Amino acid sequence: MRKSRFNDSQRQAILDTYLQGKKTVEALCVEHQISPATFYKWKNDSEVQKNDDKRRLKELESSLLLNPGCRCRWPVLPASKSRSTAFTKSSVQMNISSNFCSLTLVSIG
Repeated sequence: MRKSRFNDSQRQAILDTYLQGKKTVEALCVEHQISPATFYKWKNDSEVQKNDDKRRLKELESSLLLNPGCRCRWPVLPASKSRSTAFTKSSVQMNISSNFCSLTLVSIG
C-alpha cells in the first residue's frame, strides 16, 4: 500500500484552514494537490475520531462512577443538591494514571 504524502498533523492543519473559513475546499485541493474526495474523507475520519474519543470518555466516566472498588477522589456534594443540578454549571476534569484516577469539578461560569 502506498504511503500518504501527508501525516495526521498536516491533514488536521488543512482541515482547520477550511473550518476557520480561510479557504474553500476547491482552493485547498488545488493548493495541496488533493482531490475533493480525499479532503472529505479526511474530514469524515476526523469527525469519527472525535466522536469515538467522546464516546470513550463518556464510557470511562460512567465506569468510574459506577465502580465501587475504584479509588477515585470524587467531590462530595451537599445532600440538598442533586448531582444533575451541580453538573449543569460545572465541568468534570479527569486525571488518570495507571493505578489512580481523580475527578475534579471546575466551575465554568
